[in-house]
Amino acid sequence: MIGLRSISINFKEVFTVRTLQFQINPFFTVTQMIESLRPSLSVQFNINSDDIEIVESGQYINGIQPEAASALVPSSRRLCDIWGPELRYLSFYVRRKNFVYPQMSRHIRGREESHNPASYHGECPICLDSTSLIRRYSCIHGICSTCYGRCRSASINICSLCRSH
Repeated sequence: MIGLRSISINFKEVFTVRTLQFQINPFFTVTQMIESLRPSLSVQFNINSDDIEIVESGQYINGIQPEAASALVPSSRRLCDIWGPELRYLSFYVRRKNFVYPQMSRHIRGREESHNPASYHGECPICLDSTSLIRRYSCIHGICSTCYGRCRSASINICSLCRSH
């Protein structure tokens, strides 16, 4: 039987400071989450519901900004099966589909990361604060020192985004 509990998840509009928190059932499928949140996200972020894309935060892949990463694709996979039963430290971006954001520049991002590949300035995928991020695991994700300290205190010794050591 599916539990009736819900977990708070942050949703941030790309390249703004607007962040909202929604209660999500960890047993929802990706499709259920997208469909249930679309109307509220549309109103709150003033984006037509057909034009909303939800993107997992913290995806630093091949120099592409997390905000420019691929949008979630509806699927029958449950959220707890993808991100763990507690959906710990999970957050998402909200953006307009097929909209060109001037801030999404591969050139600028590549230049920032080539300057110091282990440390760079960006948005922490856990707390969503703009700060210095450090790659602390074998993966490509970076998190801020504050969140890293909290993870260590909670005995979390793997990347909160991809579960890499």
